[in-house]
Amino acid sequence: MQYKISTHFEKIKARVLWEAEVHPEELVCYSFATCWWCILRDNPYKIRGTHGLPCDPRGAVLYQGPIKEFIDAAVNGDHNHYGKHGLQAFWSSYHGVVLRQDHTMLASTVLTGKAKFSSDWKPWAFKGWDEYNKVLDEHFKNQTETEKRLAEQEEKLRDLNQQLTPEMKQKMLDDLIKELNDG
Repeated sequence: MQYKISTHFEKIKARVLWEAEVHPEELVCYSFATCWWCILRDNPYKIRGTHGLPCDPRGAVLYQGPIKEFIDAAVNGDHNHYGKHGLQAFWSSYHGVVLRQDHTMLASTVLTGKAKFSSDWKPWAFKGWDEYNKVLDEHFKNQTETEKRLAEQEEKLRDLNQQLTPEMKQKMLDDLIKELNDG
């Protein structure tokens, strides 16, 4: 299975912090069997149909408590509890931050006789903090590699820009304007 961190990680974190400040009585639900949690009213999972008990993405039952107390306990507690990435691991366990690639066989397989799959990313819940920290390791590694490639590209552009004479820059600008006017 492949896992990744949602591109909305920071937005999710900001929204939850806002909810804790504005609605401290709001309830969070947190899993009995995994490290997963979310604001209760946002939980899309139910055991045995739409009228069943709330559960985590793996079907485990949930506890619940006030959001403000829950977050304060995490922020003011021992961050080492969450492993290598501390509070980042805690925040990554919020619903929709860690996504798992789900390969689902499409219904058209039955009609055509040829196996066809869809590959969607769906929220996931890990049983322990080590798994969240491994996904964060990969996430930060990819971020660092992307930042490094961007820095290299910026350096190349600066070098190229220094090689261009004012006459060359003016000609490029004139050509671009002509192309835009003709197009």
